[in-house]
Amino acid sequence: MRKLCERNVRLSGFKDDLQKSWEYTIFSLLIEDVYQTIVESDAYPAAVRRRAAIDLIHLWEHRFDRNVTEYAPTLIDLWRVRKRIAPVFGTMLGTMELMRISSLLSTRWYGFLSEYGDDPEVIHALEEFIFGLTYEQIARVREAMRTRHVSVIDREELNTILELEMVPDDVSDVDPRRMYLFYQRRAKAADRRRFSPLPGPTRTLEEALLVQMIEEQTRNGDYHEAW
Repeated sequence: MRKLCERNVRLSGFKDDLQKSWEYTIFSLLIEDVYQTIVESDAYPAAVRRRAAIDLIHLWEHRFDRNVTEYAPTLIDLWRVRKRIAPVFGTMLGTMELMRISSLLSTRWYGFLSEYGDDPEVIHALEEFIFGLTYEQIARVREAMRTRHVSVIDREELNTILELEMVPDDVSDVDPRRMYLFYQRRAKAADRRRFSPLPGPTRTLEEALLVQMIEEQTRNGDYHEAW
């Protein structure tokens, strides 16, 4: 449909609306995955898992409403902003990328960074999200930079260091399914680390963010159940 809108002048005015609808559809499925991960995890208190389960049921009933839960808009905005921000790499600190992403997000994002910005696991999960690389790939690139005594790196040098490994995930494409695959790859890597002694984040950035929002609302007594 999007290609049809691009080719037909009469339909071109619907292109942006169609793109947003497509994104919301894919992102709704993605949000369900994040909620389900929390519900199935025994790492969280029963109260957090119960609230996540209630939200998940609401999502199933109203799948394509971006405001169906308190937190859906925050996650959707995070993914939409990430699609717009291509990683620069440079010093591999992620400072520029984080500033650009943060400038386009709401105060809830700043609250998350304020509370968990110093948590090593969140830092590593954030780096994976920013750079489109796994924790292991980031570690390999940084080690190569130290060995070569270089302070900055570009995409071409990055691909050389990683050799035949996967190049950074490009989620800037108009196809929102790339973001879904991007999330799945990080989630699977987190699962592997969770059940093994391997270093690195055992949660995705999205999972950590959603849990923080649920916990904050619970502490403030602002969580309203529809049941």
